[in-house]
Amino acid sequence: MSRIRVVLADDYQPIVAKVRGILGQEFEVIGTAENGNEAVDSVLNLDPDVLITDISMPVVNGLQAAQRLQRANCRARIVFLTL
Repeated sequence: MSRIRVVLADDYQPIVAKVRGILGQEFEVIGTAENGNEAVDSVLNLDPDVLITDISMPVVNGLQAAQRLQRANCRARIVFLTL
């Protein structure tokens, strides 16, 4: 059985590292992004099962990125993780 493939998007690298560490045992983290544009590009190119994204990021925020992915008929589930 293959592991669930995840892209992490957050502009604060300590959070990315912490979440990656937590998920690493059960999930396959296949990419990371530091802003919403990178998140959209990563999801469209890597085709993950899940995008875990911060809401507040530079350039394009997590909500805007989710809207773009929805319009692109992206199959990835989106989870918002914000502090």
